[in-house]
Amino acid sequence: CLWIGTVNGLNKFRPEDETFKTYTEKDGLPNNIIYAILQDNSGNLWMSTNRGISKFDPAKEEFYNFGISDGLQNYEFNIGAYFKSGDDEMFFGGISGLNSFYPDSVKKKQVVPNVEITSIELLSEETNRFVTIGKDKTINVPYDNNLITIEFSVLDFSMPEKNSYAYKLEGIEDEWISLGNRRYATFSNLPSGKYIFRVKGSNSDFVWNENGAELQIIVETPIWKHPISYALYIILAIFSVFSLIQYRTRNLRQTNYELKEKELVAEQIAVQKEELTLKNKNITDSIIYAKRIQEALMPSMNLFSRLLPDSFLLHKAKDIVSGDFYWVNEKNNKTFLAIVDCTGHGVPGAFMSIIGFELLRKITDDQGIENADQILHDLNKGIELTFGKDSSNIRLKDGMDVAMCVVDKEKNELEFAGAFRPMYFVRDNKIEEIRGDRFSVGLLNEGDGIEITKTTIKLQRNDIFYFFSDGYADQFGGPEGKKFKYRRFRHLLLTIHKLPLDQQKVILEKSIYELRGNFEQYYYFLNFLLRPGLGQ
Repeated sequence: CLWIGTVNGLNKFRPEDETFKTYTEKDGLPNNIIYAILQDNSGNLWMSTNRGISKFDPAKEEFYNFGISDGLQNYEFNIGAYFKSGDDEMFFGGISGLNSFYPDSVKKKQVVPNVEITSIELLSEETNRFVTIGKDKTINVPYDNNLITIEFSVLDFSMPEKNSYAYKLEGIEDEWISLGNRRYATFSNLPSGKYIFRVKGSNSDFVWNENGAELQIIVETPIWKHPISYALYIILAIFSVFSLIQYRTRNLRQTNYELKEKELVAEQIAVQKEELTLKNKNITDSIIYAKRIQEALMPSMNLFSRLLPDSFLLHKAKDIVSGDFYWVNEKNNKTFLAIVDCTGHGVPGAFMSIIGFELLRKITDDQGIENADQILHDLNKGIELTFGKDSSNIRLKDGMDVAMCVVDKEKNELEFAGAFRPMYFVRDNKIEEIRGDRFSVGLLNEGDGIEITKTTIKLQRNDIFYFFSDGYADQFGGPEGKKFKYRRFRHLLLTIHKLPLDQQKVILEKSIYELRGNFEQYYYFLNFLLRPGLGQ
């Protein structure tokens, strides 16, 4: 391979497949500007940069950096000022002089250093004090503490300014947090409970002590949060409810006597009617606002049109909020589309849709999952983890019916996986149905024996794909008040599939409107057409 140094990092070129790989400051380089590169007899690369000299081990892909504290003339070097003598001595010239060394003489210290917690300071509004660590490595912290500062040190003193540290506080965070060469960590207003503080460190050659040191922190529980206090609260609440019942009973007796008068009865009815009207308005306003939240989470039409320009969306809701929703995303030149029918209706379905939005985003963006069947698997697992499987909790019986597809623009392929939802696609004037697996996402257990299947279709010119929920086919209407059904739905799609997309949408809207007539819209329906535009 060929190594190339630029002002934007170190580049590795592989002639056999003509590919590049770039290493930058994020990978460990002290600075992206590389002035010169020399290779030693072990295959290691030595580079002069704008921030000292760096040694790179290609086998381990690790950088070892050297600065002024290691004997360099300056952090900044000059371009082209380098030389390797016949006895393998290396020379690098900088703005303040010349550095020379034998690579074999620069050894990495392999001794794992010890890490110790040196001091703990508690800060409150009244005073600051240092805490002594007991033999059991446990400290007790008052509930009203404002700030806890823990100092620690790596017991390697050759170049202590280059020692590195990382910590985590179990009970608050499970990931290691890098501190660089900072020797302390600070926490404020920890809730009552038990925590394990762990710290690890490395010497100046980045040899880490992974075991490090640990400390148990117990934050005291205030008296008003003690279990005995809660018991007193319950007793007080029961007494208050009893007193309230007695008070209301006396008032009701008086009210019953007054209700004998007709005028008072009419007045009370009017008041109650006004209250019901106000409550109904408040509930409706809340649901309308919930609809705005749900619409804000759904992909915008600008994003929808940008990612899927050759498509249309028919979106009709029976209630103000519902559980049917669509989701679209793009990553790594792949377009992700999901048509989801939450089995809960109204507000419960809307809550499930919000959970579905967030899980789909995390699966594709954070976890990087790109296969349609794996996305459904992780979505099912995410819903299980969200609601829990503890028998003491209430088990929900609502899940999601999903049609999931992934369009790979590079491979010219479409992947489909479904949970009770099928996919129709038209090719050569024939409509074909790809059925989904018989399970609802969120209700599938590993012991059910159901394996999520995936269908991959090589795209051809003029292919058209239809994704939909059950609302269109299940709508009642017509002279006999029967369902539209899937057979008529497929025939309608096959009849109109050659028309422009905007005309197809108009025909679908008009057909369902004429079918419904005076019947109520029983179902929420969401239909989506996709013409990938590939293979042209």
